[in-house]
Amino acid sequence: MSGEWLVVSSAQQRPQPFASRPWWNRNTLLRVLDDLLWAELNRLRPGQLGLRPSAESAVTTERRGPMSDAALRPDAALELDSLGLDSLEFLDITTLIAVQFHLQQTGLDNQLLQQRQLGAWAQIILDSRARWDQALSFQTSGSTGQPKLCAHPMHRLEQEIQWFAGQLGDRRRVLSAVPAHHIYGFLFNAMLPALLGIPVLDLRAGLPSSALAQAQPGDLIVGHPAFFELATRGDGAVADDVIALTSTAPCPPSLWQQLISAGCARLIEIYGSSENAGIGVREAADVPFRLLPHWSRASKTTDRLQPVDTTTEGQSNRVEKDVDTTTVSASASDTDTASVTDAVSALDTDAASASDADSVSETAAAANTDMAATAAASGFLTQVELQDHLDWLDHERFYVLRRRDGAVQIGGVNVFPQRIERLLCTHPEVAEAAVRQASAEQGGRLKAFVVPVIDCVDPAALAERLDAWLASRLTALEQPRAIQIGRQLPRSAAGKLIDWPAEVYSESR
Repeated sequence: MSGEWLVVSSAQQRPQPFASRPWWNRNTLLRVLDDLLWAELNRLRPGQLGLRPSAESAVTTERRGPMSDAALRPDAALELDSLGLDSLEFLDITTLIAVQFHLQQTGLDNQLLQQRQLGAWAQIILDSRARWDQALSFQTSGSTGQPKLCAHPMHRLEQEIQWFAGQLGDRRRVLSAVPAHHIYGFLFNAMLPALLGIPVLDLRAGLPSSALAQAQPGDLIVGHPAFFELATRGDGAVADDVIALTSTAPCPPSLWQQLISAGCARLIEIYGSSENAGIGVREAADVPFRLLPHWSRASKTTDRLQPVDTTTEGQSNRVEKDVDTTTVSASASDTDTASVTDAVSALDTDAASASDADSVSETAAAANTDMAATAAASGFLTQVELQDHLDWLDHERFYVLRRRDGAVQIGGVNVFPQRIERLLCTHPEVAEAAVRQASAEQGGRLKAFVVPVIDCVDPAALAERLDAWLASRLTALEQPRAIQIGRQLPRSAAGKLIDWPAEVYSESR
């Protein structure tokens, strides 16, 4: 089926009423809330190094059990007070949920402060979506800095998942290795299986190397390159008619070959972002991506897309015309709240009570001013900016080159972390490296995370050797002020590079 494209008519792509949106159900929402809750707690408590606290109770007890339907059913009776949240953490989490699900649109955001059970929060969200279901927001992974909140009109998410449902309509189960609260996970852990009426099973409970062996004919494995790279280290062959779906990072050609050699019937790579959702897709490493049917390349530009005009009954045509169109970034605008931490920073840290309901409501409303979603949900044709440089072959096919601007400013000078990464990787004792700018609280200079080669001599002293080696090759502003040595680069549950906590810095000088 590789290379075949299903065109969904505009009648199929029209937004559905709430009652016909099957992903809005209690079990699916509990899965999303479970992942969102623990991800936010881990972000707020970096010293835990990604581990959930012991107070999580039955939530992960089920998740760590045998792969079954129950493995993705968090405990609705989970008492939030048992997590030991301080007042600021509680306000941060409630604000994030209110903004992500747009509860301020129905005035139900304040009710989050009155409830202390995960199941009660799920019901509040369901009640709100029954009244207003025009948009949904997602946080970025933070792989390029502070997490941002990106709002999406529901009808665009529906267009995307309707298309994929046409491509994957014969699947019997979804085996997922990605969290459900990010946009990739929500689309394929929540929307797709609900639309197809198939179960979702969690692969995060076990080792990736056993995942392929557990797959059965008709399964769809939803993962990312880092997960699949570990999964292919096992010797087990994949059952017939198993499809692998990957996104969040480029899939190396060698990994394509490994998955096909293991027996995967198809490997589908999605190019997209938290800001724009899915953009393009391909089914071979040596071919270009092709735009998904609901996107069109904006005319006379290489860095913008616009939604496909589907107003004509029974048609789904790409638009390629000059229009007086508002160009917006699909991420939060300057007036938006780019992170929930910023949104609640002005609140009293001792204000986790119902008396502060009005403040939380105002904060959530202010945080949800994303112009892209507002314009699109209101029916205005908008253009969105791409996050990467693309090499366009025509109006539909493209290759992904690199992010549009990898520079950061240090002391008023543009510095390029990727250049320092490449330089570090040329050192004979370095296998992998990541470089990024530290926060202003940490000095705002560059920091590096380095994975040594297997036969590195005295890894404990490698940071000092690298510091001296870099000093003769970089300007003072380019020199990383901290170098951390570790066995592997820090990555999120979705396989994306993430920041590393300040307390594990290894100051090189």
